[in-house]
Amino acid sequence: MRAKVFFLISLLLIPFYAKSQDLGIKAGVAIGDLDQFFFGILTPIPLEKLLLFQPTFEVGFGDHATSIFLSM
Repeated sequence: MRAKVFFLISLLLIPFYAKSQDLGIKAGVAIGDLDQFFFGILTPIPLEKLLLFQPTFEVGFGDHATSIFLSM
């Protein structure tokens, strides 16, 4: 049972992109003061050749609370 849980958590920790320069989906788990599941969207915006602006919007549910995050 622990091996299955470890495997599922390790899959959530590996970031990947479906397509470059497109809208992406994020998901994760927060363990600590608030045990929550997070879902969000992101979009990479290239500003220069080596500079990338990536705004992210996330919503967390669980532990009788809802969290909203916006990062630039």
